[in-house]
Amino acid sequence: MNNTMKLQNLINEVESKKLILPDFQRKFVWNQEDMCGLFASILCQMPFGSILTLESSDNEFSCKKFGAKPREFKEDANSGSQVEYLIDGQQRLTSLFAGFTTYYYSTFKECPKKIAASQLLDMYFLKIPAETNAEDKDLFNARVLSFDGNWDNEGSSYFSSEEVKRMIDSQKVSRIIKERKNDIFDLDSKADLDAICTYCCNNTDGFYRIPLQFVLYNKGKVFQIFNKILNKIAISFSDDTENSEEQRLEWVTNVKKYLSRCLDELQLDRISVKNSDKTRAIDIYSNLNKGGVALNVFDLIMAKVGRVSRENFYDTLVGYIQKDYAYPENLKNCNLLQNTIPQNYHATKNAEVINSKDDITAEYINNFLNILSLFIAKRKGEAFNIDLIKQNRILDLDALEIVEYSEKICEAMDRAFFFFQTRCGVRKLSDINYKAEFTVVAYFFTDEKLFADVRVHNIFEYWYWVSLFAYMYPSNQNVGILNEIPYFEKYFSDFSDSTIFTRLDEWATRVMKFPHYSDKDTLTMVKSRDTETAPAAAMTKYICQFYMAKGYKDFFNEKTINYLYTDSLEIHHLLPLGSDPDLKVGESTKKLRKDKYNPYNSPLNMLFVTKTSNGEISDWSYSRYIQDDRIRKVLNTVGCISGLSSDVSIEDFLSTRYDLFESAILERIGKLRDSLK
Repeated sequence: MNNTMKLQNLINEVESKKLILPDFQRKFVWNQEDMCGLFASILCQMPFGSILTLESSDNEFSCKKFGAKPREFKEDANSGSQVEYLIDGQQRLTSLFAGFTTYYYSTFKECPKKIAASQLLDMYFLKIPAETNAEDKDLFNARVLSFDGNWDNEGSSYFSSEEVKRMIDSQKVSRIIKERKNDIFDLDSKADLDAICTYCCNNTDGFYRIPLQFVLYNKGKVFQIFNKILNKIAISFSDDTENSEEQRLEWVTNVKKYLSRCLDELQLDRISVKNSDKTRAIDIYSNLNKGGVALNVFDLIMAKVGRVSRENFYDTLVGYIQKDYAYPENLKNCNLLQNTIPQNYHATKNAEVINSKDDITAEYINNFLNILSLFIAKRKGEAFNIDLIKQNRILDLDALEIVEYSEKICEAMDRAFFFFQTRCGVRKLSDINYKAEFTVVAYFFTDEKLFADVRVHNIFEYWYWVSLFAYMYPSNQNVGILNEIPYFEKYFSDFSDSTIFTRLDEWATRVMKFPHYSDKDTLTMVKSRDTETAPAAAMTKYICQFYMAKGYKDFFNEKTINYLYTDSLEIHHLLPLGSDPDLKVGESTKKLRKDKYNPYNSPLNMLFVTKTSNGEISDWSYSRYIQDDRIRKVLNTVGCISGLSSDVSIEDFLSTRYDLFESAILERIGKLRDSLK
């Protein structure tokens, strides 16, 4: 639905609580440059863009005042009334109100600390070059007091948004009004308004200033001071001729007319979606914001939970994530573990699911919601169905149930991290290629008894390695993986149903033998250039993870590289690219790294090493590299040819490593399978 809207109509809808803002955890993030860019485009009568609203007649979501920090200034919808929840457009509308209204000065008068960002309380001005300033462009022809207020982006009066942006600036209220302790001015104070007038007309830096926040006023003290400012600016440019007063009045009138017109006719697209179709609102948002921060189900879930939770639920969730959970001793002492688990080990903290901005990562959130939906459905006696993780099903979750079970889900996810880290050489959730496998494991680990049972860990590890190296899920992976849930449920019911083993054992026969994926010809790349086929990029990660699960020493220190190593790791070519006998003089290794058919780029020639080691080796000669005893010692522990020498060809190196890796992975899955008999 396309609307040409007046800013005043938007303000009226906000003040009457017809247009309200759900209290997402999303913050106001625009800086002053972003805001002034928006103001400039509006003053050039450019389209404002789109806003997306969700039409509703209930109080489903917790809401906040426009311009408020999340969970800081609650706004209640009128009970039973038809409202529009603003889904997309928060940054623009919040900025718009700051630049062209005094809304925040009245709304936050008693609680300025609840404002989302200090720049929302600044005053914004359009600068007019003073009569002594000949350098800056006089966009509104103040020097000759001649401006056409009906200008319509055509003809000689045209100016660009970049030109206007350069003529917009801001100032803190406390610097305009001396002795002011905060940055909110009193709309009813003559002293405050006089101070603003003085600031706008004093010409201390070669400019006069028009306060943009006063443009919409058509009566009262603010209207009077706005007229006074414009008239004083005009007087400074006038002369003593008979026509000077008439020119002043005409210029003031036309400037006001032009500015009012810019705000009266915002070219605004308003897209309204019915409340019953929330998933469509998310899809529309995603299409409107390509490359931006995506609206997701979690935003709406947080706003929903805010209606029933006294505490900030996002902070509560962070607390659950950072909690120290206990792990049974039998798991930490299991004879199939390949690394010792330290006493202070915390799986989720190691997984780094809270980023540098203190935000929970999207991967964690998505899995949290999927597991929560599966768990709640199971508690209600529903059989597994792939539809349980669809957006509309998650959006329909009851807010009280979300609050009640969230800690259990976070603990189950911590247990899943424990499994993937201690058994599979995975450090972070992002390292798991098939995220749905994490969902499945965490779903079952909501059951404390299953988590404490070594047999469950053994079958999950068996499944993990088989799925990776037998290519169990070539397409539509999420559906295929989640559909394993009923098979695991049958087995876990009393550990007697063998249906899951019928499936896994059959796939196990294809480990390291799947054509064009994990077979020897594919991974050693003997025919890659001829057939124009290269190994799957993910295979490098899988092979490296297998050795991380075992653990091995770094090249130049005693640090063990496994799931407990927290610093960054880099991919290292075990047989360096510089050893390629076909390397042409002057040909860079950077170019060779991009050649996917070059056997030196085979997954079998890769290993995770520390950044320090990789950097040091990069300056070495090939002869020094292959003769270093420390490097030889490490290579012997990660399935490499014994005794590197200058005579070793890449073909022999890859063939040997394939054979050694195949033997190691088959031995591992054999031990796991035997433990389950």
